[in-house]
Amino acid sequence: MKALYTLSTLFSTTQGTTLERHLISRHVALTQQQLTTTEDALAAIADRLSYSSSHHLSNQFKRETGLTPDGPSAVLPGRQERNDFLILQFFPAIMYSPRGGMPRPL
Repeated sequence: MKALYTLSTLFSTTQGTTLERHLISRHVALTQQQLTTTEDALAAIADRLSYSSSHHLSNQFKRETGLTPDGPSAVLPGRQERNDFLILQFFPAIMYSPRGGMPRPL
């Protein structure tokens, strides 16, 4: 138990976040990637990430991103449009060129 406390304290000190928050953020990032690159249902993704239910993953996803994982797919019918929507929602900085801040076309 002391080793876990030491690991947790060391992680928090060096990373500026708790180990639990880091793992949740990582799982949400993996969920985002899988939602945009596969046709897998949220239940399958939750199972792969060892969540007890897709509802639990959905709640964490919403807490982290402010969006529900099924929201973009319900609004946008096509996969490419969904990908563009998610990219704009989660990674707005990539819409700007590294040299100047001028928007790049999609």
